[in-house]
Amino acid sequence: MNMTAFQTPPAFALSLLFTLAALSPILAAAADNNDNSNDGAMVTGSDFQTLIFRNGDNAYAGATEAALVKDETLTLSPDAPNLPIEHSTTPRTGKPLTDKQTLLRFDDIFGGQPAQIPTNAPIVSATLRLHTAKGARTRVFFNRLLQPWTDAARDGNGIQANEREARAEPDTIAYFLRDNAAVDVNLTKSLRAWTSGKNANHGWVLRHTGAKADPLSLVSSLSADPEKRPRLSVTFDARPGNPPPTASELAATRNASASPAAPAAVTLSLRANHPAQRELTVTFHARKQAAAAPDFEIIVLPDTQYYTRGGFKGSTPEIFDTQTAWIVKNRRARNIAAVLHLGDITDRGDVAESEWQNADHSIRLLEDPVTTGLPDGIPYSLALGDHDSIHTRPDGKQTGGGPALFYNRYFGSDRFAKRAWYAGHFGDKNNNNHCILFESGGERLIAISLESQVGGRTPAALKWADALLKKHADRRAIVTSHNIMWPGPDGNHSPYPDGKAIYEALKTNKNLMLLIGGHHTGVGHRADVFNGSTVHSLVRDFQSDDRGGTGFLTILRFSPRNNQIHVSNYSPLIDRHDDYNDGEQTLDYDFRANPGAFKKIATTQIHSGETATCRLETGADSAATWEWFAKISDPTGGKILRTPTREIPPATIAKRCPPPPACHQNENHPRTSRPCRLHPH
Repeated sequence: MNMTAFQTPPAFALSLLFTLAALSPILAAAADNNDNSNDGAMVTGSDFQTLIFRNGDNAYAGATEAALVKDETLTLSPDAPNLPIEHSTTPRTGKPLTDKQTLLRFDDIFGGQPAQIPTNAPIVSATLRLHTAKGARTRVFFNRLLQPWTDAARDGNGIQANEREARAEPDTIAYFLRDNAAVDVNLTKSLRAWTSGKNANHGWVLRHTGAKADPLSLVSSLSADPEKRPRLSVTFDARPGNPPPTASELAATRNASASPAAPAAVTLSLRANHPAQRELTVTFHARKQAAAAPDFEIIVLPDTQYYTRGGFKGSTPEIFDTQTAWIVKNRRARNIAAVLHLGDITDRGDVAESEWQNADHSIRLLEDPVTTGLPDGIPYSLALGDHDSIHTRPDGKQTGGGPALFYNRYFGSDRFAKRAWYAGHFGDKNNNNHCILFESGGERLIAISLESQVGGRTPAALKWADALLKKHADRRAIVTSHNIMWPGPDGNHSPYPDGKAIYEALKTNKNLMLLIGGHHTGVGHRADVFNGSTVHSLVRDFQSDDRGGTGFLTILRFSPRNNQIHVSNYSPLIDRHDDYNDGEQTLDYDFRANPGAFKKIATTQIHSGETATCRLETGADSAATWEWFAKISDPTGGKILRTPTREIPPATIAKRCPPPPACHQNENHPRTSRPCRLHPH
């Protein structure tokens, strides 16, 4: 039997979203009964284990790779030292000219041995680490193979993602930008499909689609350096028959105070349950909440050019409508503060006014004071992309860099001048570079929109933006421009006069928080630190995917109390989050909040089905908001439930009332006498 490295993570956190789906029918039943006490909870414990599979580690030898190359002939090379991925097509016909794919699988990873994943084990996570020999600005699709690696399982054009040879939809999409670099790829979806019995484990085909992809080369398991060989790390529930505890009826109740002016203590309580009716240990934790604004969101709209044009892989203008309608519908519930468009609103700029009419229809939904509940609508800005300035030259050729007439006709300063959140534009000719001011709770923000290739076309606008950041130094700043950076982990700032030029011009401003762009299909992030201040750069764009992006937008959830910004991508069209590797991540940012550590308040033993309580003395801090959670474990410690964090509202401290006036009867003037009454407090 091939052996693998074995690890047990000391505090692995299993999202209850997964638990509800696969770990516990008890929790699933609670969800069906609309009991949301466990929403956002986490499960830890010794039941969760991690296995690592890599050739050469503890005699494991089940990793196999092959290069599948189509040039003049189709060649399958199972002993390739490096694994190529490349794709190009003929300009006129679009037929594949060069197609190099990589096949990869890990055998003997499922079974009943100690060094195997049990076939019925719920998968928590699976990460494949690959090393590049030569990196490339190429997005790689990981499609799950549906047949074994034989000539009969593929046609003459390599592996096809056609639901016969490989899954049509990739399980993830990743970038490998740099030479001699390690990249972690999330393939949890694949492992879950294999353990659920949906597919047999035939591995993946790594492929690229598009007119032209830069050549990429990955290191295979034949590498002399064991650290560079493909490595699969899988965390799973080794005891799926042992369900976790559950919690219900979570409550924080202010106790009656002996004195109106004295702060009241708080009673924390919950009902704990376990299907095996075990004795349970409940430990309560609490802390004073950091003084900061509540969570809020900003919605980012990447390139909408194929929606407004229509007809690209099934794209329609109605998809853009769906995005903005979802924003309006969810503004209050999600506390949406603003909407930022990343440019390429249209595909043909000044050549096709109909596209601007479609964009106008979609954006007007954000301006409606009735549906948004805001007199000036939701604050928003639209960056000018390179396609938005396409025009017809005197020689009849269409090219970018034009005057952006339709952009300024439909989204010029006149449209925004009377909106309180609009803060002006650069120069006196157009709205190509503009800014908005908005707030959420105690957070004050400025968002500056800079036109595509601003560093080359309008360098003076960078000085204008710098002056704005200095003028509004009390506001956290977000700068959007169409082409900020390449996709991928730690991607480079764009070599065009956009991302790098913007960062260099504005990096001295300590309130600069985010740079965001689109243009390149994919997702990416980098962080730069200058004089102790961190600036996060993001790229988000889905235009080359099905239906021109399938309605995906980006949600930035700001959590000042936790000093974090959570980034995710979501499509209201299909109600789904995206499949990009690193598409969802949490960024650390210093909002100057200072949350203290949670402190253990009390531990109590109860039987399943009973209510656990404890007393929290908030003392002099009773006027502050507190927060709490509890951990519930059974005697085995196999699974420990951490409840979601709940708020404890501030206590209402009664003010001392002045003594009532004395009763007075005037014997000489009974009509002017004041009767005695109870004085209300």
